[in-house]
Amino acid sequence: MDYDYDFFILLSGEDLFIDNGAGLTAYLERNHDKSIIDCRVDHSLSWRILSYNLFTDSIFSRSLFVRGVNFFIRKCIYPLIKKSDFKKEQVFVGSSWLTLTRKHVAMIVRDFDSNYISKFRFSSCSDEHIFQMWAMQNIHKEIINGTIHFFSFSKGASNPKYLTMDDINKIKSESEFFFVRKVSGDMAIEYEESNELC
Repeated sequence: MDYDYDFFILLSGEDLFIDNGAGLTAYLERNHDKSIIDCRVDHSLSWRILSYNLFTDSIFSRSLFVRGVNFFIRKCIYPLIKKSDFKKEQVFVGSSWLTLTRKHVAMIVRDFDSNYISKFRFSSCSDEHIFQMWAMQNIHKEIINGTIHFFSFSKGASNPKYLTMDDINKIKSESEFFFVRKVSGDMAIEYEESNELC
């Protein structure tokens, strides 16, 4: 790889960095040879990988109709026709918000070829499985199980809730997270401006 970085952190446009930089640097230096990946077993979500989920690459994938079709397939057809790419014990799940060492990024670039990626075709929420399943197969002794991102889901919600200034300040004072999400653009500006005054 041509990029001379020790770590790569996956971020989105709705993430906010709440550390002054020193804390994150010290944390990564202490764990210089570890990637930080949230990995866990949750058999209630194995269907995402083991059964066929049609239209998952469609803009309609979250529509009630498509969800109903996939639910029917999962309940009625899955017992008869299962995907054969993975076994149940190989299915892991976790947050998509990863912190990876340079070594592990190079391994992912090498291993995530069309053959490996195609095994997740017709899967649901594959971004919450593909890295975890690879990590547990290849580097499970070289990871810290967790994340440096804070996020919170309202009950039954598909996406994290947007955080308020009170939420952010509480997380900053009471936790060891370095990033929070989701944060609106206006809230990010308000946070940055309030911290400039401190």
